[in-house]
Amino acid sequence: KPPNITPEGKKMLINALSFSEAQTSDTSVPIISIQDSGYEEFYNLKHKTILRLTFDDVTSYTVRHRLLHPFYEEAFKTREPILFNEEMAFQIFSFAEKARQNNQNLFIHCWAGMSRSVAVALCLNTIFNLLIYCNISHYNSSLKQILTKAMPNSDVIKITMQTYLKCIGEL
Repeated sequence: KPPNITPEGKKMLINALSFSEAQTSDTSVPIISIQDSGYEEFYNLKHKTILRLTFDDVTSYTVRHRLLHPFYEEAFKTREPILFNEEMAFQIFSFAEKARQNNQNLFIHCWAGMSRSVAVALCLNTIFNLLIYCNISHYNSSLKQILTKAMPNSDVIKITMQTYLKCIGEL
């Protein structure tokens, strides 16, 4: 189900962080922790509310055409890649909606804070601050902050926005 429409003027701070930034961030703010496969124990955060997701920073295209970072090239010799999927997008929506209902902001982190977390932050900023809150000035200021780090994972954006459109009956 799509989130309920809220009055104009409300806003939700949605921030993409690196793992090191997440370690020193406000632990009262809910956080989506995007983890690399095989390193789950490494991501030890003290936040009160955490959604942990594990998927690799690759796209179906880069895997199919073997256009991989050497880290993943080596890792995929012994295991299959974990790709972002619709179930993960639903988990993100549910988690973000709970934060919104509690008038909380939201952090999203991945290792470098440049690809997976930025892609999720871009989508959630669009959905919550632009489409739900209709707060264009906050959307624009959040967008500028998010884009300073941007190298977003294209599959995360595509799947997240397609899942949103399914939720509201537009796809």
